[in-house]
Amino acid sequence: MGFKSLSVAAALIVSCITTTSALAEYPEKKIDMIVGFAAGGGTDVMARNIAPYLEKYLGNGVSVVVKNMPGASGQIGITAVAEADPDGYTIGTYNLPGAMARTLDRNADYDADSFTYLANIVNDPNVIVTPKSSDIDTMDKLVEAAKARSGAVTVAMSSLGGDDHFFLQKLSSATGADYITVPFSGSAPARSALMGAT
Repeated sequence: MGFKSLSVAAALIVSCITTTSALAEYPEKKIDMIVGFAAGGGTDVMARNIAPYLEKYLGNGVSVVVKNMPGASGQIGITAVAEADPDGYTIGTYNLPGAMARTLDRNADYDADSFTYLANIVNDPNVIVTPKSSDIDTMDKLVEAAKARSGAVTVAMSSLGGDDHFFLQKLSSATGADYITVPFSGSAPARSALMGAT
């Protein structure tokens, strides 16, 4: 079983910008857009779809380069944006609730005030999927299987502390069914593992 999710809310962010006269010619060089998840996942696809529109809107022949920095449920990428020079040449994606969950369950070198929020790009619901070969093809069957085979139903997801993880915890609590959570560096490798039944 796996969760397919871009995020509950994915936004473009930039480390807090300091206003200077140098910004009058912005942009003068390439812009790095940091994605804290693996290439091919929902957040990465969103970023790569947005990049050409940013290039067109900003003009000056600017290139927006998507840079994947997966790991720690997105925290590595988000931290890189928070620590970047506040000059507008490093922007990133910010997924809720995961980005802020990282400040609650571990030490983080950023908080909500570390960024300037530029745009909410997408709101996307989670989708629960199973391999086509699985006999689990309804939510009821999923819960029944998890109850009957305690610890035998694994769930692939793109990060711990994200919306899909919170949903699974709530589902487990509401139904009394246990699941084994298998986090991946993004939804693309989670999807590949699901399709390969690994």
